[in-house]
Amino acid sequence: MKNIDLSLSYSLLEKCCKLCTHSLATPCSLFIECLKKGPLCHEDAVCQSKKEQRRDFLLEKTPQITYVTIGMGSCGLAAGAKKVYNFFARQIKKKDLNVVLKETGCLGLCSEEVLVRIKKPNQKPIYFGNVNVERAAEIVDLYIEHGYTPEGYVLGDLTAKNPNVEGPIKLDRLEPFRKNYAQRVVMKNVGIIEPTSLEEYILKGGFEAFNHVLKSEDNFIEEIKDSGLRGRGGAGFSTGEKLELFAQENGPKVVVTNCHESDPSAFSNRALLEGNPYLVLEGLIVAGLIGGATKGIIYLKPSYTLAYTNIKRALNILEEIGLLGTDILGSGFEFQVEIKLSSGTFVAGEETALIAALSGKRPMPESRPPYPCHRGLDDRPTLIYNCETLANLPSIIVNGAKWFRNIGSKNSSGTKVFSLSGKLRRIGYIEVEFGALLREIIFDYGGGIKDNKTFKAVQIGGPTGGFLPSSLLDIPIDYETLKELGISLGSGSIVVLDNESCIVDITRFNLEYMSKESCGRCIPCREGIYRLLELMETIIMRENQNDEDSSLKRYQVLSQLEKLAKVISDTSTCGLGENVANPVLSSLRYFKEEYEAHTFRKQCLARQCKGLLDYKIDAELCRGCTVCVDRCPEGAIVGERKHSHFILQDKCTRCGICLEICPFEAIVVS
Repeated sequence: MKNIDLSLSYSLLEKCCKLCTHSLATPCSLFIECLKKGPLCHEDAVCQSKKEQRRDFLLEKTPQITYVTIGMGSCGLAAGAKKVYNFFARQIKKKDLNVVLKETGCLGLCSEEVLVRIKKPNQKPIYFGNVNVERAAEIVDLYIEHGYTPEGYVLGDLTAKNPNVEGPIKLDRLEPFRKNYAQRVVMKNVGIIEPTSLEEYILKGGFEAFNHVLKSEDNFIEEIKDSGLRGRGGAGFSTGEKLELFAQENGPKVVVTNCHESDPSAFSNRALLEGNPYLVLEGLIVAGLIGGATKGIIYLKPSYTLAYTNIKRALNILEEIGLLGTDILGSGFEFQVEIKLSSGTFVAGEETALIAALSGKRPMPESRPPYPCHRGLDDRPTLIYNCETLANLPSIIVNGAKWFRNIGSKNSSGTKVFSLSGKLRRIGYIEVEFGALLREIIFDYGGGIKDNKTFKAVQIGGPTGGFLPSSLLDIPIDYETLKELGISLGSGSIVVLDNESCIVDITRFNLEYMSKESCGRCIPCREGIYRLLELMETIIMRENQNDEDSSLKRYQVLSQLEKLAKVISDTSTCGLGENVANPVLSSLRYFKEEYEAHTFRKQCLARQCKGLLDYKIDAELCRGCTVCVDRCPEGAIVGERKHSHFILQDKCTRCGICLEICPFEAIVVS
């Protein structure tokens, strides 16, 4: 690499010279401050210059260097980020470019992956979306080497106040994502810094809260209570009150960060852990120090392999430099952290089931009290927080409760990270202040409904979450509003449905998924879900017999569904059972006409329920090519060559193969 000082490869975590006193054996209490402003233990112009150069390098301020950062979270890797990264690496080496290649996590624009950020000397960074190897070649040749901006896949500048005027970008595609990025508290450095670079994390304000808690005797519990922070895992209990109860207990104590993220449509916790593991670890350590615990556990979903790798690497670095272990920075405090993998089941995210899993038992919820903060893992007081909850603690400690209270709505302080998926133009995660309108989340940040279709409904909170119709698009998203509507935030997933989605079919799918996830302890949940599923199956199929008993059974479904759903919600032991009927109750409340169409008219208005569809062949369009006859797996199509064919309804399974392969579009679905 041309004209680049090799001293930039020096790490701020290393000793700058022999005069530096920090080591595991002789920890320095000023280590965090020294990394930002040092050296502080001695005066040396050479050391000062060396550290300043390194800080400028990490903050992308070194002259003559172009920084290329590739989004390599799970979504980026799935889109081919590794190939793009390797291509850039080869080109940089081949052309001997003054370019530094970096990795980062997911910025939140999952539908634009592979995402590439380029920061040229004395210019603002520019983002390129949907980058593949061919586009990477254009970026190197046109933009990096000659300063010309390729058109078509430039997203713009994330920080520009007037992006259509500033810089070389004529068309900016980062609005309104830029507005969303400005609101971030938890995810502000995700997709920006290198995930396992402790230097970058500290230079961006990391471990300032840790340093404050380690050295101060302030009442941090009152500060957290005054902030109004509530659990981000779904229940919304006061974080400060929970910490206060835990701190009052005596004896060995444990803090657990729940990173299980049971909801299959949620991925924001994964993005946080992959993109900024140090923030969660700092929150975990801070909670442990305040609550008097000496041990922390990261309870992680086994499928989150990249998150595991980054957390493990971060833990090793913290232990190597003395920010974890015994006598942390000479303070006398001790805190150890280990990673435990969950069983991967939905119910394993419930806190008493979590404790059972950590104890080597089958993850099954227990009745409460006693609550885990009084008696939990190994009968020790156990404080359990969702990882997003812990990630809020450092900013509250640094900026104060009043600052946090000014974010969000009156009774729901701060921000919430949501996973956006479904029939949206822009898939990814967003972080918005509580009180943001549902319409703003879907149509501004989510880009609206893809393929210019019509919005139908949104499901909030995963497979146990409720549906909301278009008439409620202008509600504010906060704990109180959703509670009034009978909906829980859950893990913060938002799944958007368009006019071609069938509410009845999706509700049935949710029940089918949850029927396999019940732990089986209590009868209402274990048996009730299957009974709900049986009732749903009744109305998405035509009965084989047209007798009075079959018709009566079908007509009774609606009243039975609602009655059974309420019984399950009222009598189940844990939150899973209490919420599992939410999709049924909310869909009956807002989309009863779809149930009535399925039940009484035997019609699926969205044409998604195969059991209610009729496949017929238009005799005028059919040319008798026999393609459908040969391909039908059930032998349900008959007819001679060059004569129109016919579908035998009693054999047809509505698989749709004939519809896909007919060259004359003669298949009619009704």
